[in-house]
Amino acid sequence: MHRLPMIFAALPFALGILSQRENVWIAAIFSLLVIVFRKHLKPPVTISFFVLGFAAGRVSQTSVDIPLDKKTQTIVRVTGMPQLAGKWLRSEARIISFKDSTGEWREAHAKLLLNVDSALGLQLGDTLMIEAKHYSVFDYYIIKGIVSRVYVNGYQRIGTDTALLERMILLRGILSDKFDRIETTNENRALMQALTLGDRSEINRDQRDSYSRAGAAHLLAVSGLHVGIIFAVLSFLLGWLSLLRRGRYICGVVVIVLMWVYAALTGFSPSVLRAVLMFSLYQLSLLVERDANQLNTLLGAAFVLLLINPNYILDIGFQLSFTAMLGIILLYRPIFALWRSGIWRIAAVTLAAQIAVVPLSVYYFGTLPLVGLLVNLGLWLTVPSIMVLSLLYLVSGIGFVGTTAAWLCRLQNGFVSWCASQRWIAITDIVMPLWMLAAIYGGLIIIIIILMRKNLL
Repeated sequence: MHRLPMIFAALPFALGILSQRENVWIAAIFSLLVIVFRKHLKPPVTISFFVLGFAAGRVSQTSVDIPLDKKTQTIVRVTGMPQLAGKWLRSEARIISFKDSTGEWREAHAKLLLNVDSALGLQLGDTLMIEAKHYSVFDYYIIKGIVSRVYVNGYQRIGTDTALLERMILLRGILSDKFDRIETTNENRALMQALTLGDRSEINRDQRDSYSRAGAAHLLAVSGLHVGIIFAVLSFLLGWLSLLRRGRYICGVVVIVLMWVYAALTGFSPSVLRAVLMFSLYQLSLLVERDANQLNTLLGAAFVLLLINPNYILDIGFQLSFTAMLGIILLYRPIFALWRSGIWRIAAVTLAAQIAVVPLSVYYFGTLPLVGLLVNLGLWLTVPSIMVLSLLYLVSGIGFVGTTAAWLCRLQNGFVSWCASQRWIAITDIVMPLWMLAAIYGGLIIIIIILMRKNLL
């Protein structure tokens, strides 16, 4: 435990948020653990962070008293790139203020899903006065701070302006348009955009279902794998800076800055934030010439992200990406030790991540991929190549590079589509109760503890 100081902060902080949001029994279980293992868990520290997490969960809950199913005057600012969905232009928007039942204008700190008649037009950065009914949204959106959805057939535009992050979104749109110049199918272009820019808006339902059934849906969202590839490419391309005086520090700082620029370009999703923050901490540890404990770094990254936004803990993408990275850190070495070879190294990383993620994936999506390891092992050969070639095409504009990337996308999409078409590829419609999920992870934790005591981890 002394090698993992962040466990005394991150774990109780996360449990505190969950106990406030989900179930008070979590607080009772936490109290019991502190009593039983008081010699190891540093009760004053862990209890303090648990209370802090509980308070953070309470403060971060989005609550805006906008009346539902009633026309309300609202001033909003468009914060997402509008996407065409049928007759509507759809985007996220930040609520600036609304007129309550007494006719008074009230400020608000929440977001809504804005649907505007496509004939009216909509731009990123628009500030609009609208009058429309507010409808309820699913819990998935509430976690993201979105409290309602509206459908607008008319508005008054107050002004248009873009902040720095919104300009990054505009830049992402410009880069996405460059993929349209490549002569290939929409599915191939959609895959290039998803892998490099984190833009999944062009991926159709059939393509998404194929990747999910084949056990490769995680590849469609920029996460630790993709950020790791970016980190490796940047470190290689900027390695020559180390030859300069104090070049090692210059190289490290430039790599960190460019990774955060990439995170902004992909929309600051929880999985990207977690990965970029972890690689940044790892890079900083290299600069100060200290050995980085990967598990402690991951816990530190998780704690910082939850401190910034406690809602991340209920985000499925955050849970899956964090669990996958946790599995790689804890299980990769013993799995790789079974057979030390180059191809098994890649398989060991994939297997470690899947062992950790599969129970959570089955719980949420009800699908158990039976040969996900083999599918992902094959995609390890194409995904890095597609990413590197796509980014090179965006920078250089060389048509041959983009065409080659598109050909690899066609190869990968075809492989995934064939796998998904096989009846034996996955077991579907599984219903896993929460207690079973907890039991599975409890068993994994016991196994990990045993391996640690035998110095196999």
